[in-house]
Amino acid sequence: MSFFEPPSKPLPPGYPLPAIDAEGKPIHSGQRVLIPTIPAWLTHDLPDDDVARLKVMEGKVLPILELDAYGCLWFGEEDPWFSLRPCDVIGVNNACDVVQP
Repeated sequence: MSFFEPPSKPLPPGYPLPAIDAEGKPIHSGQRVLIPTIPAWLTHDLPDDDVARLKVMEGKVLPILELDAYGCLWFGEEDPWFSLRPCDVIGVNNACDVVQP
C-alpha cells in the first residue's frame, strides 16, 4: 500500500536517495530502524510543540512505513506523519540489537 502518489515531474538531481542507512546497510519498507537523533534539517523552522513531538522519537526503533519516490523514509503508527533521509537512521534486526545513544 502506498500513501503517496508518484511524482508528476521528473525527480531532481540526486533523487531518489539510495536506500542505504547511516552504516551503509540496505534498508526497506517494513524494516525496523533506530532513530538516533532527529536532525536539525527537519526541525529548524518548526514550532516548539512540533519539535518536542519529534524529539520524543530519538533513540526509538520504528518500522519504516514507506519509502517514497524520493527515497525518503516515512514513519507513523497507521499513517505517515514524519520523514527522514535513509542516512539519518540505522537498520536493526530486532529491538535487542539497540544500544541507546
